[in-house]
Amino acid sequence: MDEIFSNPVYIWLLVGTLLIVFQASTSPRLGILFVSGMSAISTGIIVQIGFAESLTEQLIWFLLSIAYWVTSLWIYRNQGGRNKLNLSNAVGDSAIVVNTPLRVGEIGHVILAGKVMEAEIHKSFLGEEIMVGSQVNIKSVVRNLLRVSPK
Repeated sequence: MDEIFSNPVYIWLLVGTLLIVFQASTSPRLGILFVSGMSAISTGIIVQIGFAESLTEQLIWFLLSIAYWVTSLWIYRNQGGRNKLNLSNAVGDSAIVVNTPLRVGEIGHVILAGKVMEAEIHKSFLGEEIMVGSQVNIKSVVRNLLRVSPK
């Protein structure tokens, strides 16, 4: 047991694993624990390879790993994510109203291809609101805002 706590590789790997497990079990929406955990595991691997021996070098590698993981996850989320929607082809598709009813003049939310998107009622709709759970047609897209009317 003393060997585990005296070896920095094991400490980094253990701390990283605990952070990721804690992230997954308590607050899956807060990504800082996941990023810290991945950075700690990365630092453990770097220490094992032999690139960092002193504590100062290890902390520098840990901070560089945080920058790497934050950048990588940001790029994945905003530019290359697997659920990236091509909204130029969304006109004519169906979506479902979620959270609150869509009301004339207000922005609400719909689910399109498994992703929650902002939406507003298209000017062709004569009613006042569209209820939650209703299926809607996408009439137009302005930036990331869908303009919809009931099916």
